[in-house]
Amino acid sequence: MENKKFRSEYCSHYPILIKAVQETTGPVLELGTGVFSTPLLHWICGDRKLVSCESHPEYIDFLKQYETENHLVWKITEFWEIPTRFLDDNKYGVVFIDHSPKRPRQRADDAIRFVDSELVVLHDTGRDLHKYGYERVFPLFKYRYDKNNTTVLSNYIDVTKWEV
Repeated sequence: MENKKFRSEYCSHYPILIKAVQETTGPVLELGTGVFSTPLLHWICGDRKLVSCESHPEYIDFLKQYETENHLVWKITEFWEIPTRFLDDNKYGVVFIDHSPKRPRQRADDAIRFVDSELVVLHDTGRDLHKYGYERVFPLFKYRYDKNNTTVLSNYIDVTKWEV
């Protein structure tokens, strides 16, 4: 895997992602992994179930160091393969969407699949809003909070009053 030079936008989602995990109790799903989000989620989830899904083979070797009984790493070929519910049929507490799906699919297509999760966290909602089709997702949720190029959505938790 190529060593990426650190840039602050790679971590702009940290405050919201941390708050989202703190505010929920269900399993966490990470769609698209990285050298920033995966270690953070691994650390803050602790004994909680975390599933990291990745389609890029070069990331799989990197991810193996984080795989435990509670942190599953799923190598997938297409993101539509991911079940909308966790293995025991509970809702996800947090779904973090930051992957690069192949066209014609967009991140929005996968966000829509997880509308029943407690919280859906979307990265890159500022400059790349239309690139990922996010405008199709927002009307499906009752609550929305935006900060740092990241959006958190929910139909269950009022995130509008968050101070992150």
